[in-house]
Amino acid sequence: MFPHMSHTPLPGDLYFAYGSNLDLLALTTWCLQAGFAEPAVDVLGPAWLPDRRLAFTRWSAGWQGGVADVVLAPGCVAPGLLLRVRDAETWQALDAKEGVPLAYERLRWTALGDCGQSWPVWTYVVSQPRPFVEPAPAYVDLLQAGRASWGLSCQDLQAAVTGQDAALRPSLFVYGTLRRGQRNAVLLAGARSVPAAVQGQLWHVSSDPPYPYPAMTLDVDGPSDVVYGEVVEAPAHRWQELDDLEGFSGFGQERGHLYRRVLWPLAPQAKDDPSGLCFVYAMDRPPPGPRIKSGDWLLLRAA
Repeated sequence: MFPHMSHTPLPGDLYFAYGSNLDLLALTTWCLQAGFAEPAVDVLGPAWLPDRRLAFTRWSAGWQGGVADVVLAPGCVAPGLLLRVRDAETWQALDAKEGVPLAYERLRWTALGDCGQSWPVWTYVVSQPRPFVEPAPAYVDLLQAGRASWGLSCQDLQAAVTGQDAALRPSLFVYGTLRRGQRNAVLLAGARSVPAAVQGQLWHVSSDPPYPYPAMTLDVDGPSDVVYGEVVEAPAHRWQELDDLEGFSGFGQERGHLYRRVLWPLAPQAKDDPSGLCFVYAMDRPPPGPRIKSGDWLLLRAA
């Protein structure tokens, strides 16, 4: 579970950088020129901001063009860098650099790792976004270099600079009642799906309430089975219903989840099987009920 977070950043809190602050040298230079100390940050590595996408929504006089924002986009992810901020002065410097509260405002959200990790983070979003403001080439070059230095994809960046929506949209891995032919598959009706597998542990939850269903847990360090299901290209308008079905309270919420929606790598079992990162709904700990060692809930249901 997430620790409690205050309404303002504290020393030790995490910061998600996705724009010009991906260039830590440029950030350090700005801080020193603005009269702040060198930023006290620890680099934790690449991460993704879920249900957000990169966009350029604000005019910057300094850059003479649009600057980056991460706008709401269900089912998408925005790449960035996870940093631990060690002192209050660095938070003050970040607020000053981002022009809080007139240009940007602080947002408390969730960042995801590529192996099921979730972290509460602070990031910055544009206070009064416009639909699209074309960025200056020099600013785009800075973002491209920043992403490249951390091994992050530029696929969505290349589209966003022209105002297109080509956000990164991971597929959803389903392993229970959302699979084809099951009682909740109507939420994904018409969506493209293919058989797929992941590593994890699958559990059969008792039938009351309200009906039999499985739960998946992710243990990076412990023993894993192959869990079988499907990957689905979930429509954007269905994500709220899917989250509600799985008891997920939403990103930026610290409590109240039955399942969490996290990123997890697919585990291809054959040459042509899908690979890469997907969303999956998983529980924090095993529920009551037996472990499904076959990894296939439909086989258990058919028995």
